[in-house]
Amino acid sequence: MFFQQIRPTLGGGYNIMDNQGHYTQVQPTLGGGCNIWDNKGHFTQVNRTLAGGYNIMDNQGHFTQVQPTLGGGWNIFGN
Repeated sequence: MFFQQIRPTLGGGYNIMDNQGHYTQVQPTLGGGCNIWDNKGHFTQVNRTLAGGYNIMDNQGHFTQVQPTLGGGWNIFGN
């Protein structure tokens, strides 16, 4: 059975722990994005764009851009 616990931090982020030995920390950034890292060596940075979207990059070579559309949806591009 999978179990996960999410706890808020004093800095406005979250510590996420599960019973499979995985630990993730999410910390907000000043620009409205967040930094996410875990105990498995993964790091992800999420940055807001001026157009209201997001640029998402990680230390594994992935890049994703999320852009809002006029109709209320999203365009998602990535490598």
